[in-house]
This record gives sequence, C-alpha cells and structure tokens, in this order.
Amino acid sequence: MTKEEQLLLAIYELAKEEGDEFLPIDPERVIQKMRLTPHTAKTMLHLLTRGNFIKKNKEGFIFLTERGSDLVALLLKK
Repeated sequence: MTKEEQLLLAIYELAKEEGDEFLPIDPERVIQKMRLTPHTAKTMLHLLTRGNFIKKNKEGFIFLTERGSDLVALLLKK
C-alpha cells in the first residue's frame, strides 16, 4: 500500500469516527495521525486532490470524493 493510499485511509477513518466518511476533516489531524512532515503532507494531499480522491472546502478542511470512497472500499477489501 502506498503512502497516499494510507493517507486516504486515515482520512476515511477520521471521518467515520465523526459519523460519515464524507465529513470534512482538519488536515492537521490526519498529518498528526500519520506523523508526516508538513512538506510531505502538502505534497501527498496535493496529489490526492489532483487525482480527485479528496477535495478541500472553503475552511481548508479535506473530505473524500466519490472516487476516493471507491478506492478506500477497494483498499479495505485487500
């Protein structure tokens, strides 16, 4: 599993803890959970955004897209 896939799963897990996999999550929570450096996190989040796996709202929180949710479902089946 790639680091980006692990990050996507972390976003999913944090959102599910709040009640719904599509809820916006503070990226700082994800960064702390995965113990990433700010530069690494920024790069990985940018890649996931460009791939349309996550989006960012006006407040700067991140959330899964349908495509991101589909990938998470595949990863959880592995």
